Amino acid sequence: MDYREFKRGNIVKYMSGHFGDDEHNPLWNGKCGCIQGIIISMDIPHYGEDCNIRVMWDNGNANTYNVTDLEKIINKTITKETKCEDITEFMTKLSLGA
Repeated sequence: MDYREFKRGNIVKYMSGHFGDDEHNPLWNGKCGCIQGIIISMDIPHYGEDCNIRVMWDNGNANTYNVTDLEKIINKTITKETKCEDITEFMTKLSLGA
């Protein structure tokens, strides 16, 4: 997957297992279950470098990944224009698996 397919606010899951499976690297459907995260920042790569994607997980932990480690869950993106009520409703649905 190309880094341009990701952007800040995308909802993602950790799929590669490259960094193991624990609360700081919650492998999708692994030890921690189905933990989703939100991309909170991205460093655009220079030639030959990896893209660093910072993800805040539903369990409160955050970590940095490359594009090959993550998959987008849905196309919904949280932006500055998203209303607080919409974010609360959206995060509630995520936590309930809806």
